[in-house]
Order: sequence, then C-alpha cells, then structure tokens
Amino acid sequence: MLSFILSAKRLLVGMWKSFKRPQFLSLFTTLFFIILSGTMFYKGTEGWYWIDAMYFAVVSLIPTGVETGLYPTSNFSKIFTMIYLTSFSKFPTSIISEMNARLSYFSVGVQTSAEIS
Repeated sequence: MLSFILSAKRLLVGMWKSFKRPQFLSLFTTLFFIILSGTMFYKGTEGWYWIDAMYFAVVSLIPTGVETGLYPTSNFSKIFTMIYLTSFSKFPTSIISEMNARLSYFSVGVQTSAEIS
C-alpha cells in the first residue's frame, strides 16, 4: 500500500509540474477535446450510454488489444472511427512522453551504462 501511495504522489507531482508547461497544457486540452468529440459522436450516432461512448473513445486511442464489446454498427460510424483512429492515436503517447520528461527525478541516483564504463 505504501508503494501505491508513493507512486500516486509521484504521479500527482509529475502532473502538477507538467500542467505548468504550455506544451503539455496544449496537448492535454487537445486530447480532452478529441475524447469529447468521440464521446459525443458515439453517444449521438450509436445511441450508447455516456460512459460506454467515453470508454470506447478512450480505449480506441490507446495501443492495446482491449476487447470493449462495443463496435460501430453503421457505415458512417465505421468511417468516423477509421478517421478518428488514424488522425488522433498519437496524442496519448505525446502526453505520456511529456509527463515522463517532467518526472526526471526518477533517474536521480541511477547510473547509465555510459557512466559505469
């Protein structure tokens, strides 16, 4: 439990530091609107509940093989999903990379292979 608390603290500190940078704030805001647009589309077109539409919009953007049990049924929804995924799938990776840059204190005290040699 202590490990979880410490990890959560590090995550919150990293997010706090990240939100102070305009680049991260811009990426986060863009990702928010991408997920919002996907959620609203699937809610309106497919008639899914809000949580299902948001879940599908988020899980579709991350590169995993999660089986949601949800899938677009109309041709219009399928075309939107193809455009949605090919256009926006890199934004979560960009945000994670930016947060990783802010969490540089994780590497304090860790020697790289170049330093050991």
